[in-house]
Amino acid sequence: MEAITVHVNWIAVIVGAVAAFILGWVWYLPQVFGKPWAKALGVELGSVSSVPVPAMLTNIVGLLGVSWVGTLLGGDYWTWGLVIVAFTILNFSGALFGKIGMAANWVNAGYLVATGVVIYIVNLVL
Repeated sequence: MEAITVHVNWIAVIVGAVAAFILGWVWYLPQVFGKPWAKALGVELGSVSSVPVPAMLTNIVGLLGVSWVGTLLGGDYWTWGLVIVAFTILNFSGALFGKIGMAANWVNAGYLVATGVVIYIVNLVL
């Protein structure tokens, strides 16, 4: 446990997760990728008052985990890139099994890659 907690830049973990969360908020706006994503899933984009709280909470927990891993990897961009690409491919695969529309799948994959880039940059800066 010490190996994954002692030399962690907790500020970078939190800032990276928050930055990635904000990126997701923008990414899925109707004016950005929200409309094709929602159409591919057959869902309606709702108002802020209809935000799925459990989905948002699990998203932030996942982003904290990804950001934590990013902090542990530091500036090792090859390993970090491999981690992000592997998780993106696994997510893409799972969506294919679930027969999620390809537009939604590509929007989600793009968000995962963009999240990896944001968290990597935060770790370099902080």
